[in-house]
Amino acid sequence: MSGRAGAAGPGRAAGAGSSARDWTRTSELWPAPLTVGVVSDTHMYPEPHGRSLPTILLDELAKAGVGLILHGGDIFAPWVLDQLAEIAPVLAVIGNGDSGDMRRVLPRSRVVMVAGHHLGLVHGHEGPGRNTPERARLGFAANPYVRCVVFGHSHQPYSRLKDDVILFNPGSPTDKRRAPYYSFGLLRIAETIEPELVYFV
Repeated sequence: MSGRAGAAGPGRAAGAGSSARDWTRTSELWPAPLTVGVVSDTHMYPEPHGRSLPTILLDELAKAGVGLILHGGDIFAPWVLDQLAEIAPVLAVIGNGDSGDMRRVLPRSRVVMVAGHHLGLVHGHEGPGRNTPERARLGFAANPYVRCVVFGHSHQPYSRLKDDVILFNPGSPTDKRRAPYYSFGLLRIAETIEPELVYFV
């Protein structure tokens, strides 16, 4: 696990009248090697118009050459996924704060396959467990092939290996709460999965 720091620039305006594109796809089988961008808890409301994800987030995802972006829920506005989909295809799950519109098109959890690697994606607010990482991990306990669980909810960056499973929370690029920095994540996947947390101010 490593981190990089940078200064946030002015927001990049979301396209007016943008509509759902790649993030409605159902394909969950991807070839390796692949760099996966990981985002969660953007909490960006539909209004006011012209809001944008941080420029540094968009630029760093593009610079990393991501071929897929995972969003761990609490998206709030569809334009967030549209904007990410301008960089790479997006797969997402709903969080506890997402509206009925999002719930109609996105699942609560999903398994994404990158070559032989199974990645579990869930927000992490539901189910048994004493804390968010444990709830996320237990959500895929019945699937012995899942070796990386991506989650959100806590807004706290987290990258740990637990019982041979990578537990990975990218934090939030827009609502850091108690965390000292905004953040997102990268998963570099080839023969192994190499997680990285990227921090900015």
